[in-house]
Amino acid sequence: MRGVKAAGSAARQSWTSVAQAVWLPGVGAALSSLGYGAILSFAALLFAERGWHPVWLPFTAYAASLIAARLCFGHLPDRLGGARVAAIFVVVEAAGLLSIWLAPGPLVAAIGAGLTGLGYSLVYPGLGAEAVAHLPGGSRGLAMGLYTVFLDVALGFGSPALGLIAASAAPPLRRFCRSSDRLFGQLQCRGTSAHNRAAKPRLSSTQVSPVTTALPSRHL
Repeated sequence: MRGVKAAGSAARQSWTSVAQAVWLPGVGAALSSLGYGAILSFAALLFAERGWHPVWLPFTAYAASLIAARLCFGHLPDRLGGARVAAIFVVVEAAGLLSIWLAPGPLVAAIGAGLTGLGYSLVYPGLGAEAVAHLPGGSRGLAMGLYTVFLDVALGFGSPALGLIAASAAPPLRRFCRSSDRLFGQLQCRGTSAHNRAAKPRLSSTQVSPVTTALPSRHL
């Protein structure tokens, strides 16, 4: 009706304020997304190098696990908190990548890819929930847009960077870099949780809109 404003429209925040609320979970999502980019970029090359077949197996295992996990466990960030769920699942993602590294054959590598998909499945939406949890409804679209930029940057620049490392570095250094990415992602999740707990008392009830958070589904 005329004269009726959308809920939360009067509570919109500036771009700078939204960016300050989003950058910490965004960095965590970017770091955890490097494992996703590594599988997309190098899983087939790993199978080809070791003579394993079929080369599509890790992609299918990763995607099937990720989809199933989001369908079955997508409610966990709402129930347990996004940062806590992300911190748990990023450990699962790290275990999956470690399994791929140590795999003696294609079956174990495929299981590792499935674990990686399971782990990553709730890191991205969990941290996304944290990114918008303390913002008014009128700013949540901008917040999700800025949050997704971190994922895009990680895939667009992180995967080529991993390729440069793979082409020039010794195998132990490549493994160390992948393990470090997972560790930093976990620490970022913990930092996000602590940051949001510290910020919560400073927010008044008029700043938060009851609008339901909608996470984007265009990214795996």
